[in-house]
Parts: sequence; structure tokens; C-alpha cells
Amino acid sequence: MDGPQASFTVGSGVARLNAGALNKLLSLLLGTDVTLSLADYEGLANTNVNLLGLANALGLAVGTYDELAAADLDIGELLSGTAGLLPRDSVDPAVDVALNALDVLLNLGVPLERLSLAVLKTASQNGLLSLDLDTRDPSTALDTDVSVLNLLLVGLQVANASGEPSFVSGQINVPLQPLANVGVRAKVNRPGF
Repeated sequence: MDGPQASFTVGSGVARLNAGALNKLLSLLLGTDVTLSLADYEGLANTNVNLLGLANALGLAVGTYDELAAADLDIGELLSGTAGLLPRDSVDPAVDVALNALDVLLNLGVPLERLSLAVLKTASQNGLLSLDLDTRDPSTALDTDVSVLNLLLVGLQVANASGEPSFVSGQINVPLQPLANVGVRAKVNRPGF
């Protein structure tokens, strides 16, 4: 294998099976009612952004491993940075749907800046990305495209895994018979509470 390699995978198959389950999950993770449509989730799942482009748009220093490990952001920055990368005049209808869904999420009235997360997962912190890096130039590992839905779901789950006291917590069960029964436990953190 030549050059640095990175992988980023989170399945978004539930989006095609049950938009209600994803609305429940996002409602739980955000601490408010989310009512996106199945088309919204499909638009988010079928629209990609480049991680290096996102890091650059957010002004994150990612030239060295230490800079990448120290970089952090909040969910509001993640969502608005992602929306800012998507072309407003795209001929791809999925992009328009994804932009509208991101706008809905950004305008829920939830203090998204309170949901912060590290960019890189390390031995001492949870993070948005778990990458095998070439430590000489870790930014090359970020030069990959990911689904906006994957980015959103992983970002929210990482932000909610900090162990801080929470003001919303709960569990939902997602019946996917005959394939499986999935239980999701989550909490929305309120730093400093």
C-alpha cells in the first residue's frame, strides 16, 4: 500500500428502514423533537463532504498528529461547516435535501455549542475520527469523503459520550424484525451542570 490510509465507517442503513427510529435517536441525542422525513435522511446519507475540506473550512489545525489530536469543535460548528461546504446551486437533488435538513437541525433552538467533541479519537479521548495516520502528514488521511448522515450521527454520539452530567437521557428500542432488535441508550450532556 502506498501513502497514508484512513477509514471512516458508520452504517446508515436504518435511514432506509425506519425514519421514525432515526428521529427518535436524534431527538434523544439533541434533547428536542426532531421530525425529519425519510427523504431528508436519504439526502443526508447520499450527500458527501470531504473531511480535509471541512477541517480547512472550520479553521482546524491538522498539519501534525498533535494538532489533529488537540482539535475540537461543537455540533453547531460541525453542522454549519458541513452545510457551508455543500454547493447551494447543485444539480444533485440530494444535496438540496441535505442542505434543508441541516438547516432544520441548526434551527431547532438547541444550544448546539454545548455539545462539543474532539476531532481525533486517541487513547485518552473519544473523537469524531478514528484514523490510522501517517504521523508525518496526518492531513492526507483526512482527504476522504464521508456521508453527511454518518458525520452527523457519529458526531452526536461522540459528543454525548463524554461522561458529563446530562439533562436528557433515555433508551429507545428499534425493532428491525426479522433482522434484529436494536436498543440505543443515549444522553445529552450539559457541560458545567
